[in-house]
Amino acid sequence: MIRTATEQDLDRIETICNQAIHDGFKTARLTPMGMEARYKWFHHYDRNTYPIFVFEENGIVMGWVSLSPYREGREALDETAVISYFVDFDCLGRGIGSQLIDHVIHHLPDQIKAVFAIIIDGNDASIHLLKKFGFEQWGLLPGVYNAMGEVRDQVYYGKLFR
Repeated sequence: MIRTATEQDLDRIETICNQAIHDGFKTARLTPMGMEARYKWFHHYDRNTYPIFVFEENGIVMGWVSLSPYREGREALDETAVISYFVDFDCLGRGIGSQLIDHVIHHLPDQIKAVFAIIIDGNDASIHLLKKFGFEQWGLLPGVYNAMGEVRDQVYYGKLFR
């Protein structure tokens, strides 16, 4: 089941995000956000414009997706959102990521016309998932990701919805 996230989901959201941090090359975040910062993140944006959805099965959150503003405070970009999504590593390969992206696409707020993801080059599963939904490469920032002794590109995949 996919539903709107609540404060009670934040522990699982943080846990799932931390799996990606510890695995490497899935997020540019290198240290956990922590629960205090996660609560601030959750309450920072108007959730009617920038929703967070979770995939839940048997009462356990197994993945999540969110929209956030791109370059907050620059009004000419208010119709653009960044999509972020994470799936519990124990649940990979079950189509949860696909269901989450499909859900957010079908529940885009009226004011959002462009959505893009920022991916670390080499995260082939995420790139494949975005392409499945018609996202195309919009940009490349060569060599800007530097972690764990590796330098990688950051790739932007986007899609216009109206």
